[in-house]
Amino acid sequence: MNRLPPPGWDDKYRHVMPQYDMLHDADGRLLVNFVGRFESLQEDFRRVCAKLGIESAELPHRNRSDKKSRDTRRKLRN
Repeated sequence: MNRLPPPGWDDKYRHVMPQYDMLHDADGRLLVNFVGRFESLQEDFRRVCAKLGIESAELPHRNRSDKKSRDTRRKLRN
């Protein structure tokens, strides 16, 4: 038992933990009705608004990177 992490360790690392654990219960059952994707955020937001019966809006795009930096990141990944 001395190899267990200290209490609260998962709070420090929650941003790198698999999200599966946050979306499923201990028996593996999915706990949410919809999982949106960042890559299609505006479209998914519209779907959720429609499902809730509320008016959708355009989500602002803040801190947008320029094309040059996106191209550089793409080259580095390949």
